[in-house]
Amino acid sequence: MTLLGCIAGAGSLMRLAFPAGSLLVAIYLYIFHPIFYINFNWWIWCFTPLLRRLGDYYRGQYDESSLMLTAPYLVTFICVLTLFRHFPRVHRTGDIPFIMAMGAVFFAFLVGALNNPVTTVIRTFLDWMPPLLFGLHLSVHWRLYPEIRKTTQTAFLWITLLTGGYGVYQYMVAPLWDNYWLVNVGNVSFGLPEAQQIRVWSTMNSPPSFGCVMMATLLMLFVCKGFLRVPAAAVGYLAFLLSLVRAAWAGWAVGLLTLVFSLKSTLQIRLFATIVALSLFVVPLTFIEPFSVVISDRMESMTNVQDDSSYEARAETYNKNLGVALSGFLGKGLGSTWTVKPNGQIERVALDSGILDTFFTLGWYGGLPYILGMLMLLFNQFRGPEGREDPFAAAARAITVSFLAILSLGPFMVGLSGMVMWGFLGIGMAARKHYLFQRSKLP
Repeated sequence: MTLLGCIAGAGSLMRLAFPAGSLLVAIYLYIFHPIFYINFNWWIWCFTPLLRRLGDYYRGQYDESSLMLTAPYLVTFICVLTLFRHFPRVHRTGDIPFIMAMGAVFFAFLVGALNNPVTTVIRTFLDWMPPLLFGLHLSVHWRLYPEIRKTTQTAFLWITLLTGGYGVYQYMVAPLWDNYWLVNVGNVSFGLPEAQQIRVWSTMNSPPSFGCVMMATLLMLFVCKGFLRVPAAAVGYLAFLLSLVRAAWAGWAVGLLTLVFSLKSTLQIRLFATIVALSLFVVPLTFIEPFSVVISDRMESMTNVQDDSSYEARAETYNKNLGVALSGFLGKGLGSTWTVKPNGQIERVALDSGILDTFFTLGWYGGLPYILGMLMLLFNQFRGPEGREDPFAAAARAITVSFLAILSLGPFMVGLSGMVMWGFLGIGMAARKHYLFQRSKLP
C-alpha cells in the first residue's frame, strides 16, 4: 500500500502515514504474533529507504527531515517493553551484557544532552539503542528459538534475492528515484547518478549498510535449504561485489572461515559442496562486462593500499582522531559525531571506525562496558557445542565474528548494520539457552 501510495503521488501523506502505520502494525505483532514481529523488523529496516526514495521522487520534493525513515526505529523501539518486563530477571537469564551496553549508551545520552544539539543527540540515540533492544528481545525469547531460526532463515533468503536483484537492476539502469535521491544527498562516495556508475546500495541507504546486510545474508545462505538459494546467491553476490565495500568483503571471508571451522566434519562436507555449487553460478557472472572491470579494480586496491585514496583518508582520520577519542574519560556523548548544517539538516562526521566512534562518543567510562558486553556475548556463542550441531547457530556465530572483525573499519555496531550484529548476538544467546534447556531435560 505504501508503494502504491508513493507512486500514486500521495508521498506527502505517506511521510506521516507510513511511520504511524508501521508502529501500529508492530504493536499488534509484538503483542499477538511475536515471531512475525521479529520478521517485520528485518523487512522494515531493509526496505524503508527505498520507499522513502519513491515517495520523494513521485512527490517531486526531497524530504530533508526524512520522516519515513523513522519507521524502523519506531518499530524496534517497542522492544523497550521487553527491557521493562524482563529487567528484574536479567541477572538470572545471562543478559547482563546487554544491560551493560545499554547503560553505557544511556549515560552517553545524558552527556550528549549537556554538550550537543538536541536533534543530533536524539538522532544518534536512535542509531545506538534500538539494536541493543532488539538483541535483548531475541535473547529473552529463547523458548521461541526454533521459530526464530526458521523465520530468520526464510527472511534472509528472500532479502538476499530481492535486495540482490534490485541491486543489480540499480547498477544497470540507475532508476530515476535513486538518481533523484543521490543528487540531493550529494555524497560523491556513492558514485554518479548514471547507469553503471553507481556503487550499489540497493533498497537501503548507503553502500556500507547494504554491504554489511549482504555479508550476513550471504553467510546465512550457506545453511539455508531450497532451490531459491541459487538465484538468491547469483544476484546477491553480484550486488554485494558491486557495492564495492571492501570491509564487508573482508568480513565475509572471516565469517566463512569461522563457519567452516565451527561445524562438525559431516556438516563441513555439506558446506563445501554448497560452496562449490554456488561458486559455479556466481563466479562466471563476475567475469562478464559490465561487472568485471569495476569489481577487479576494487579487489586489486585491497592489495595495493599505498596508492588507494580511501585508505589514505582512513589512515589520516585515525591519526587525527585517535588521541582525541582515547583521551576522554566520559567521552563527548551522543550527538558529538554529527553536525547541523545551515539548512537544519544533520550530517554524520565520518570517523570510519567503530572503535574510534565508541571511545569518542562513550569515553572510557561507557566504552569499556559497551565493548566488554559485546565480547561477553560473543564468548557465550563459543561456549557450548550447539555451534557444531546446529548450522544456523554456527552461521549466527560466523556473522557476529565477521562484524567484530571489521569494527575498526566502520561504525557497524549502530543503525541497520548494528541491528544485524546485535540481533545475531541475541540469537546466539537464544540458541545457547535453548540447547542448555534441552540438555537439562535429558535423563
